Amino acid sequence: MSGHNPSEGEEVEAISEDEKAQRAALERIAHSRPFATASARVELLRFLFENRHKRTTETEIAIEHLGLERGKEINSGKARKLCGSVRQALKDYAEVDVSHDAWRFFLEPANRDGYQLGVVNLHLAMGATHRFWRAHLDPVRPVFVVHDEPLFFRDEINGTVIRIPQYETGCGERALQQASIEIKRMFREEVTAPLHPCHLYTLSGSIGARDRIAEWFANEYGLKTENKISRLLRDVSDIADCSPVLLGNIRTNKIIQEITALHQFGHFGYFMEAKEFRTVEIRGFTEKEKAAFPAHYNATVSGEDLVLHDDPRPDSVVFCVVTRMPNPYDSKSSITILSSGYTKVLEPVAETLTSDTLLSEALANTDIPMDVPFPRYFQGLFSIRLGPTGPDDKPARPALRCCRFFDRFNEQSE
Repeated sequence: MSGHNPSEGEEVEAISEDEKAQRAALERIAHSRPFATASARVELLRFLFENRHKRTTETEIAIEHLGLERGKEINSGKARKLCGSVRQALKDYAEVDVSHDAWRFFLEPANRDGYQLGVVNLHLAMGATHRFWRAHLDPVRPVFVVHDEPLFFRDEINGTVIRIPQYETGCGERALQQASIEIKRMFREEVTAPLHPCHLYTLSGSIGARDRIAEWFANEYGLKTENKISRLLRDVSDIADCSPVLLGNIRTNKIIQEITALHQFGHFGYFMEAKEFRTVEIRGFTEKEKAAFPAHYNATVSGEDLVLHDDPRPDSVVFCVVTRMPNPYDSKSSITILSSGYTKVLEPVAETLTSDTLLSEALANTDIPMDVPFPRYFQGLFSIRLGPTGPDDKPARPALRCCRFFDRFNEQSE
């Protein structure tokens, strides 16, 4: 018994220390700007904190917290509205938290059993997705998801849509008018007369990828990501004070184009459409990397490089490169890039990166150590087989064919 009691004491002490740390974090939040001027929010936050180990219904909040009498008709709208206010205030606090708090508080929307306050230690979060995305959470920085919004020209008379990649810049009605003037200058009047510029963003897999990534940050840490359209940003300096996720490719996302032109990116080995349309280059390939692409991939060797080709036909294979690197404007924060010449597959790749099961399976055959933080520099090359009949079919699960990673430029593994 004498050997067992200290162990129990140590466990109680560990729990007690967590309790103290959580309550200290609660006080910091209660005195922060999103809460300090709203006593009702603070009182409800404290109530939910004391009941954080179970779910609490709107009726229970109305009776036990707001003081409404049992037996009377209860309008739960006030409780619902106040919970929504607390949820948003916690998200606002997470975005401006300058204390680098280890504890993150968040309140998910209620399910049929009610509300439950989430309290998570960022430093102890487990699972493959937490290891992968931790670089965007510590230190605390706003998380921008930068995606493309391609400009199309719609012919409503003939029911057709055309795409001219050169026209990507500008915003608002004035930009659309300029696009109309430019296309009339480039083409005959009988061609351009029925055409009207529009942004058909729903055709891009970037939107699905954006939503999956935003959902993961919201569900796991109560962190609200901010959506940015690449054509509306001035240049790469607009991501200086954040931890961005970039979606698209060098043709559709100008921030990706600028990042890949930087000196730091030149140390990587996987390049999407750097020279030719719908190609992936593996520069300075190894035999292990070459072996990852059997003959049916139709890979070609060009000097020291291995060149792969997207084939966006049904039941064929396209590729996506996932890159992680420090933000060149803020070395403590990170950038993640999902780049594909066939952007519709960005969504299934984002699904893999936000699923513990799928990401664990993808990383299982790599040499990335699982007991240390994820590498500061990483590139993974995924292959995705498209559906059997057309672009509306769901693609197969993305497969991680090869990867390279290192913590400094002169230390590399693959």
